[in-house]
Amino acid sequence: MNTLVEQERKLMDLLTRRVHQTFAAARAAGVPAEVFDDVESIARSMTAALPTNHADDQLIGPFYDTNGPTQWWGVSRKAIDKAVVPPSHLQTSQQASPAEKKQSNKPVTV
Repeated sequence: MNTLVEQERKLMDLLTRRVHQTFAAARAAGVPAEVFDDVESIARSMTAALPTNHADDQLIGPFYDTNGPTQWWGVSRKAIDKAVVPPSHLQTSQQASPAEKKQSNKPVTV
């Protein structure tokens, strides 16, 4: 089992290599430096993807709160709320009758 310090070192080594590769590819493609101007935002988005520890993790497993995806995807909380389908909307408002649920013998054209 690795300690948090060991995991952090592995992650930092991997991130360093990948960031260097990304910048090398950007230079080779002629991407302007201004694309990377907002390094704070880039760092926030990258760290938003990291798991955090929450009391509910023990009960239901790891999950993201709304702040993680908003930073990661660069969208508002309202956009996240709109994208999430409330459980009450997952069921259809009209349930099929038992007769409708029976398999039809009608031919299907595709």
